[in-house]
Amino acid sequence: MLVVRYPDLPTKQARLESAGLSGALERLTVGKDKDCSDEAALAELREITTDRHVVGHVLGSFVVQLERNFGYDWTRAVRLLRELGADEDQAARVAAWQRERYARNGGLLP
Repeated sequence: MLVVRYPDLPTKQARLESAGLSGALERLTVGKDKDCSDEAALAELREITTDRHVVGHVLGSFVVQLERNFGYDWTRAVRLLRELGADEDQAARVAAWQRERYARNGGLLP
């Protein structure tokens, strides 16, 4: 089985932005603020980061969560990240890594 290398973010700041973006997306798409407008959501996400590489990193994770259907509909999160200008190449690398992890773990959460 091919092992895909984790496409890590290069700096502590980028990793913090990624975590902040992920948390905000959960709240804005399936959490207490899920009914806010896309414009308000995008404004909040832009305050966290506009770094396309970081946004792409988070997109890759949400794409796989959407594919695997873990009980939440992440369609809005994926759309917002793309509207935010996600680096699709970075998203593809992260998604490939996560898919490989799930395959290695028999489809279970890694």
